Amino acid sequence: MNDVANLIKANGVVYIEIESSASKVPTTTYKNNENLAKLRLKEAQDRLISALKQKGIDTSKIVFTSETSMVQGPEYNDDFIQNKKEYEKYQYIRIKAK
Repeated sequence: MNDVANLIKANGVVYIEIESSASKVPTTTYKNNENLAKLRLKEAQDRLISALKQKGIDTSKIVFTSETSMVQGPEYNDDFIQNKKEYEKYQYIRIKAK
């Protein structure tokens, strides 16, 4: 957050790209993996805005240029316990600030 705040202070604005992903391991909690990926994106966006507000940053200085949510990774074969590390690679949020 400090780096994002510093970009705003230096440039007057920050451009943010957010990418979120869910694996293909089925979820019943979120109905489907697409919903889970979208929820991750929204929560990341909300947390970023909240943290910058707490730093006294004017949120009008934040421009979201790209918001991508996806479901990816290997097909699920009822093997989460055995292949947990393989599936976890596709459960993430990536934020880039420019």
